[in-house]
Amino acid sequence: MKYFYSTETSSVPGLIAIEEAQIKCKLIETSKSKKVNIDLLESFNPLSQVGTLVLDDGSVLTQNLAILTYLADLAPASRLLPPSGERSRYDVLSWLAYSISDLQKPLGMGFRRKELTSSEAAQAEVLAFFTKMLERFLMRIERAAGDLRYVNGDDFTIADCHLFFTLKYIKVLLGGFDQFPMTATYFERLLDRPSVQRAISIKGDRR
Repeated sequence: MKYFYSTETSSVPGLIAIEEAQIKCKLIETSKSKKVNIDLLESFNPLSQVGTLVLDDGSVLTQNLAILTYLADLAPASRLLPPSGERSRYDVLSWLAYSISDLQKPLGMGFRRKELTSSEAAQAEVLAFFTKMLERFLMRIERAAGDLRYVNGDDFTIADCHLFFTLKYIKVLLGGFDQFPMTATYFERLLDRPSVQRAISIKGDRR
């Protein structure tokens, strides 16, 4: 398999899953700004989006929901996702969808506010709107993190893989988790996990 990732996008959850499950996969960095492997990526994914997972049969998976689920099912012993039929499987998928939609969407709009309007006053209003939305959504993590090691229990799952990504940038946008101490502790727990550290190293990111 091949996994296309970039230092400029949300491909880090896939890297964490690959590292956590110890899946053999060729990692290929892409970058539009550095003009690295874009033509190669577009030969598999014309939209040039990452992460993009190319399977051994040449078929292609895109979107974190599909990629992370596939990687988890490829390595069931990792417990990144409980097996089909177990009730907890659908709880993990619910958390994953929550991170991808409820958290990542307003997060992205908060960071892209300068693309929405050139007015600094309007940008401040956009930021305030999406900050309030994120703070409301974060209460779900705050409640879960107060009782559990990870959001769905003792097992680190693909939901945690993606939540690490969203929480990292929410922390930047909000300026910290001062109002969410349990979330802050949970985020540090994710950051200390070896697979997350290896993914950060691969991606060339900073703490």
